[in-house]
Amino acid sequence: MKSMLNSILVMVLLLVTIGNVKGQKKKSKKEIRAEKFIETQKILDEGMFEFDVERAFPQGGRSIDLTNNPGFVRVKDGNAEGDLPFFGRAYRVDYGGDAGINFEGKVEELKSVKNDKKQRVTYSFKVKDKDVYNITMEVGYDGSGSLSVTSNDRSFISYHGKVSEIINEEE
Repeated sequence: MKSMLNSILVMVLLLVTIGNVKGQKKKSKKEIRAEKFIETQKILDEGMFEFDVERAFPQGGRSIDLTNNPGFVRVKDGNAEGDLPFFGRAYRVDYGGDAGINFEGKVEELKSVKNDKKQRVTYSFKVKDKDVYNITMEVGYDGSGSLSVTSNDRSFISYHGKVSEIINEEE
């Protein structure tokens, strides 16, 4: 009788445990994507982020893996800094100048357009340094996306990479 009572008690405990586990709602893919999109929007809206490039797509050429030659565009406190490898035609470059796209300056003509339906953000701005650089980023819900650079002195080039938040060093 005692063993039967123990087995009934074990069965009741199992049923209660299974009921509690099933009662916990698992998040759907849509909910997870929506949460990631809100995070990505927040990073871009704060204006303190870095876009790290992983692959370059030069005009008229094959894509180039940049794992050994990384680059970035950093936006912080209304200023932008970029150090990107460049593969393409340069129309005018200073003698002994850098082969890449390097700039540092104030962000001008900033535009940020959110598409909630497609869960994408288009973020564009202009930076004037030795040249005028027009930067356009198409960022998806998870922070990955494309970065396009047009300038007066070089041919168009685009990159694939990921946006991440800049952690303030002073904190």
